[in-house]
Amino acid sequence: MQVGSNLGSAVWTRVGTQGNQWNLGQTDLPASASTYNIVFEGVGGPGYRGDIALDDIRVLPGSCSYSGLHHFLLTVCGLYCYRDE
Repeated sequence: MQVGSNLGSAVWTRVGTQGNQWNLGQTDLPASASTYNIVFEGVGGPGYRGDIALDDIRVLPGSCSYSGLHHFLLTVCGLYCYRDE
């Protein structure tokens, strides 16, 4: 996430094979920033198994609702959430 003119550290990340389904990921953004840019960066692998897709991206007021999520991991890059389906 970029706040002002500084590109800061990642607030959400996912690495490795995620399976053949859509996965939920969400994170809280700092309310202290008056303006910011959200930057998506991805590195795909070879062939069709290296595809990357983003869909239904929303920025909403308030804190994230983590109901229904089964796993939470706190990493050096921020909160990482995913759903077991």
